[in-house]
Amino acid sequence: MKPRYPFAIALLTVVTGLAGCSKKSQGHALPQPPRVAACPDGIPGGRLVLTAAGNPRTFNPLLDLDPGSDAVVRLLFSSLVTINLESQSAEPGLAESWSVGSDQKTWTFKLRKNLRWSDGEPLTADDVVFTWNDVMYNPKYNQITYDLFRSNGKNFEVTRVDDLTVRVVTPDVFAPFLEYFGSVAILPRHTLGRWAASGDFLKAYAVTDKPEKIVGSGPFRVKSFESQNSVLLERNPEFWTVDKQGRRLPYFDKVELVVPTSPEAFEKSFFDGATAVCESIPPEDVWAFQQASTNLHFQMLDLGIGVQRDFLWFNQNTGASKDGKPFVEPYKLKWFRDKRFRQAISCAIDRDRIVWEVYHSQARVVYGYLSSENKKWNNPSIPQYAYDPNQARALLAELGMARRPADGRLVDPAGHPVEFTLLSSFGNPVRAGTAKRVE
Repeated sequence: MKPRYPFAIALLTVVTGLAGCSKKSQGHALPQPPRVAACPDGIPGGRLVLTAAGNPRTFNPLLDLDPGSDAVVRLLFSSLVTINLESQSAEPGLAESWSVGSDQKTWTFKLRKNLRWSDGEPLTADDVVFTWNDVMYNPKYNQITYDLFRSNGKNFEVTRVDDLTVRVVTPDVFAPFLEYFGSVAILPRHTLGRWAASGDFLKAYAVTDKPEKIVGSGPFRVKSFESQNSVLLERNPEFWTVDKQGRRLPYFDKVELVVPTSPEAFEKSFFDGATAVCESIPPEDVWAFQQASTNLHFQMLDLGIGVQRDFLWFNQNTGASKDGKPFVEPYKLKWFRDKRFRQAISCAIDRDRIVWEVYHSQARVVYGYLSSENKKWNNPSIPQYAYDPNQARALLAELGMARRPADGRLVDPAGHPVEFTLLSSFGNPVRAGTAKRVE
């Protein structure tokens, strides 16, 4: 299921704290060439207060799996390539340019000159190589996306050509290379190298670390963190992007993300003017915001259908733990690896009901892995196994699954009850509500 979140940002029409101009250090000389943002001209200075998605659990990009952490981490780090979500095209990031050889497997990235980390240290090709060879390709550290950057069981070869040049050779032609490889956050070797070498990388950049220890290359850096309260960020004086006038961004001196203590506090802090912006309004709150917008001084901006989506998948891991116990019971693995079983489950899910009851109509039904708004990669012609209980029963019957006369439970040919555990992230009401409606 893909959340629609049509009112993803609610913005006060009068934002306080924008007056005044920052006298903070502008850092070292701008990189050459700097990236020129397409944003309208603004006034430097001020403080922006946002309603956070949750309490961040880490500032480590490999662990930012919760909304609270992701909201902060995305402001602290940068990648070789930036993805323009509107055009869905890859644009220069830390890399000013790139090229691919005639074999379509050899990629060369050219970094901008004079890039620097938020602590003023140079950002070079060594940091890119470290990010990949020491962290991303260490399965102990990268436990989530490790296999996304491999082909036929082989890693991409990432090597340094010179201070500003990185070469990457893929084992085979890899269609989404720029989107996948290019959008990974680059990490500083000079601060994280010892953590990676010691085996403790996953402990690095904890929320309990001193702010000056959290070094990145994004528009902001950590100023302070109060657990269960707020995260205060300050502008990164070494950021590598400028406006059309050549002024280094970001404009804001500080950004504060206030953590709501409850759903009621989420609304109240915004309605009272304590925060200026809400991102990703929960679908159950859209109606309340719509009503309040008619009386309070803020706007709701309809951002349309997003590219994000919620989905479920079955564990088809054929491996076993060190003690020889299979990760998935063999009889269940047999179910999960039969496409007819997966098709039956799809036919048993009433997506329209989930859109109405869980997302409060703020979502759109999808039948594939990709959002319909992902124009570049979405295939609208894939088979659609829509809600159809009769077809679900027919597909299960093909697998020899039938109701047991004694108690009416569905069992497989060996007599195993057809049941499995559905796991989801904790504290996510949308996913919890969806799980309850998967029958």
